[in-house]
Amino acid sequence: MKKTASKLVPILVFSSFSIPAFSLSPIFGVPDPLSGSNSSYQQQNFSLPAVGTQVAEPSFGLGLTKLTHAGSDGSRHEYSRFDPYNAGQSQIILNSSGGRASVYNTQTYPYNGVGNLVTKLPVVEARWDRNDANKIWGLTRFGIKTVNTVTGNSSVIKDFSNDPVLKPYLGSGASRITMKDEGESSYDKRYWAFVVQGDKSNDYKSQHIFTWDKQADKVLGVYTLKGAERNIDWVGMSPKGNHVLIGGLNYTGDENSENITGLTMASKDLSRFHRLDYTTAHADVGLDSNGNEVVIMQNTRTDYVDMIPVNWDTKAIKSASQGYEGTNRTKLVRLNYNDSAADGFQGGVHISANYDGHVLISTTLSSGKSEQNWLDKSLVLVKLDPDNPETSYLSKIYNTTDEYWQETHGTITNDGKRVVWAANGDQAGPGGDNNNFLLELDLVGTGIPENSYTNDYTATPTQNEPVPDTQITPKQDPPVISDEEEVVVVEDDVVDKPVGDISEPDKVIPKSDRWWEPQNEDGEEPAPIDKISSEEETEELVEDIVETISEEKLNDLGESEESGNKLDKLSLNLEADPGSAENLSEAEVAAVPLPGALLLMGSSLIGLLGASRKKVVKS
Repeated sequence: MKKTASKLVPILVFSSFSIPAFSLSPIFGVPDPLSGSNSSYQQQNFSLPAVGTQVAEPSFGLGLTKLTHAGSDGSRHEYSRFDPYNAGQSQIILNSSGGRASVYNTQTYPYNGVGNLVTKLPVVEARWDRNDANKIWGLTRFGIKTVNTVTGNSSVIKDFSNDPVLKPYLGSGASRITMKDEGESSYDKRYWAFVVQGDKSNDYKSQHIFTWDKQADKVLGVYTLKGAERNIDWVGMSPKGNHVLIGGLNYTGDENSENITGLTMASKDLSRFHRLDYTTAHADVGLDSNGNEVVIMQNTRTDYVDMIPVNWDTKAIKSASQGYEGTNRTKLVRLNYNDSAADGFQGGVHISANYDGHVLISTTLSSGKSEQNWLDKSLVLVKLDPDNPETSYLSKIYNTTDEYWQETHGTITNDGKRVVWAANGDQAGPGGDNNNFLLELDLVGTGIPENSYTNDYTATPTQNEPVPDTQITPKQDPPVISDEEEVVVVEDDVVDKPVGDISEPDKVIPKSDRWWEPQNEDGEEPAPIDKISSEEETEELVEDIVETISEEKLNDLGESEESGNKLDKLSLNLEADPGSAENLSEAEVAAVPLPGALLLMGSSLIGLLGASRKKVVKS
């Protein structure tokens, strides 16, 4: 693998900006992204522009615009893995602090102005169609809906509760289907993968994984999870729909076992499984510069960001001493977590691979810490060329993070023209998410949006896939449906308690905190979204769901701090299993930052709303 140039070389390109002060925009190459030390550009004292005014970002000269007002609904986007804009960038999905997604027009500033509000979405895990600028895909309790943002109409694409294959798995004991808020369908929306999440009787643990072919309206496979396979961070399809990707968690070394240990790929019928990495960390899924499906992920064993081919030949790195030879993967950027180094990296990272052939890496840094590493408070872009993965500086972030809602979550648009991230002008602190607003970097004219890969997302035939080197479990038949009694799909090990043996989950997860089981005034569960007859009733239910995740509850969880690699390991461990906090020594534990799924209203909330959060001290 080739490295970038040994010295910093500004690449001057003509820009589309109309402001003469930066009609030429330099894109600065990072000399050696695999080194812990590179040229470091401190964030300059800089008064951010008024909303809607584009100025030159002082460190690297690209066009910077403030898009939203702070402290109100719609002040920020959802997460790094998703393009918030529609295909024409005429509308954007923005979130309130409680996680409720709404659509806004983008013709006038601020985007979250009252007059720009188009609709509050009646679905969760909402994602834009990559081609139809007016269509949003999202989930109900056991189904998929689309929303037309012009007409306001929604359409049921699939109700899995009526599917003859899946119906036995969605009876009593199941609460919802989900991609765990971070997974996605294939680019063309043909192939989907979901987790069936258990209800209270099953401690809200993942019960099954299933895949669906929309074109054929066919369930391709159902896999029942064993007790040692239920720590799953997310599940989804690869971009072309060739494989299922499962974010298995394995931070303590014995959390998951069997077929889903660490980051795992599977065949679409869920009969073959292959381990891609030791565990699952901050990641995104995309295409490299050759059009191959890849996962870009923080490697918790080696402290690099890796490009991991979604391929049966890819090998997991299970220890820092193993090395990369023969693993079929590429090191992209080093995360120099070194407390004793004067230029050690002190923050966290998020990954965005929406634009084919490229990945955006955004960082976070808590208040009270000064910049010392070249990655601190920065956005960088990496070209996903396995032979020469060049990295460029883009911008400083103008943000500090003391609570989850303040994290940067930089995301690049699908067309590579814009980078969007959350910022607070370095005004963090308790309750500081009220200072959140959205910043945008204009990449048009930099040479970056080059449309380097064709938009042919047809799945590759998989009949001749080699047998992977991990265990193959035969598909299991669903339970038999009885007309006389309600089906309860629960295996003996489904009700295994989390580490720490939490015997009364209601005390850990109060019903009022469980958005997927909202209560009405009589304390009864309302009908699932799929069964509600009117749009008005749907709107009321979704409002009830989101309001259970209040800003006050999130703030009550206490301050958080990204403390590098070891903190991320423990954070995601507790995210999947809140009871494990009881088994941690005081020397290991002190504060756990809220995971990315909280903003996404997902199942990660289930564990963390009830878990006590302590501070993690790096040893």
